[in-house]
Amino acid sequence: NRKSVLATDTHAALTASPCATHAALYPYARMKVGANVPAAKSLATRALNEASESRIWAIAALGQAGETAPLASIVTSTAYNTNERIEAAKHVGEHAPAQADDDLVGLSTEVSPKTFHILTTLLRGKAHHPSKAASRALFAIVTQAKRLAETSGKTAHRWQRLSCDAAQALAQGDPEAAVLKQCAPNTTLAWSKARLAAFLSRSVRPSRIPDFLALCDSPHVVIREDTIEGLAAHPELASIAPDVIARALQSKHVGLVAVAAAAIHRQPRLVLEANGRLAPQVEAGMNAALSHPWASDATETATALLDAATSLSLPSKPEFEAKWACHPAEFVRAKIGRKKSCESASYPYRAPTKSHFRIRSTAGDLSLSLDTKRAPIATARFEELARTGFFDGTKVHRLVPGFVAQFGDPQSRENDGDGYGGSGTTMPCETSPIAFAAFDVGVAIAGRDTGSSQFFVTLARTPRLDGAYSWIGKATGPWDEVVEGDVIESVTAED
Repeated sequence: NRKSVLATDTHAALTASPCATHAALYPYARMKVGANVPAAKSLATRALNEASESRIWAIAALGQAGETAPLASIVTSTAYNTNERIEAAKHVGEHAPAQADDDLVGLSTEVSPKTFHILTTLLRGKAHHPSKAASRALFAIVTQAKRLAETSGKTAHRWQRLSCDAAQALAQGDPEAAVLKQCAPNTTLAWSKARLAAFLSRSVRPSRIPDFLALCDSPHVVIREDTIEGLAAHPELASIAPDVIARALQSKHVGLVAVAAAAIHRQPRLVLEANGRLAPQVEAGMNAALSHPWASDATETATALLDAATSLSLPSKPEFEAKWACHPAEFVRAKIGRKKSCESASYPYRAPTKSHFRIRSTAGDLSLSLDTKRAPIATARFEELARTGFFDGTKVHRLVPGFVAQFGDPQSRENDGDGYGGSGTTMPCETSPIAFAAFDVGVAIAGRDTGSSQFFVTLARTPRLDGAYSWIGKATGPWDEVVEGDVIESVTAED
């Protein structure tokens, strides 16, 4: 229903289904179960005892029902696979403080690549004050992670992330806490993320605004974007918001501009002066962004700018609208809101000659086998990008444990990668009836027919992607041990 709660009649139909302990669990994993908690709990609890594809949905369903007691033991149990332990950690970390503390104590002696995603997931949801035992465990995690960062070379970023996540739980919102300031070198992304999270977890005192402004100008683009997204929830930062947003709009960076424009669209008051007029520096920034020759795959930036211009009642920009009025993606054309005769979209295309690719990365050797029959356009695009060295030196810029690993943002070569970069041109979707199972490959999009150069590998069965994204092949190798920030050193085609 409209409150994202599973309706009673839907629940009745699911529990009456002959597949009630398998596929029927998925809706319970995705939605709150409302008044149907006892029946949902019973259904999910039965499924916990059976090692199957649906067991992870049973864990998620129990979490959605608020039943975290049986999940706490799963977090530390090797009888469950890594994805199942990650799913349990997500719900325990968010909703069961005492159980999360116990799990941290249990995991603090086995910090390793195998437990990395479990620990970071557990820590991500931990906002409460840790117990004395959990505090000791957190300090132990910080110490072990810092030691690993010093000796891990190309994968140091992993352990810096874990060290700072644990330090953040100890700091409890104090950006000046010694454990937080020393969790990693202050030039690293991990350090900046933890410090910014501490600032945004409570009201920013006037004396700390200069330190916050330093993060607004961070060399890490994702940090600058996060500061912009944090402005709306912090009225005490109202005086600096117009300047911060204006600088982002003037940056010509595809992601920064998109995030700044989206912030304006959601909260126009952020960029208004006391008299209710638009801050002149923001108006200048919007004009500069609307005049910039964005590539045709910068769809998120273009639509965000159109939305922001509408929210601010800015005069239309005929040249900008004319460029996007005939964009291949229908939803982009609809944003313009006026009819224009457009030629049918055409895509440069040649038949793929290669379908197997080896990826050498700091996470180890990985590979992809793409389907030239079901996804010839995407396979040809991947082959061309690989042949020209497009992926070399880029990073895995998005990693959601137990869900997906995503790569192909060229901006990640010089920075961290925020997921807004592309090859410069779009390609159409090639949707098929194949369901996304673990280690399947798909094309990342920002709306239908907006694929460019970003691809993803699923880490578990993911029904919500079925039919919405192009399935293009299978992946092999230790994708489930990949960490955000891992570098793709080279991609080569194999016969």
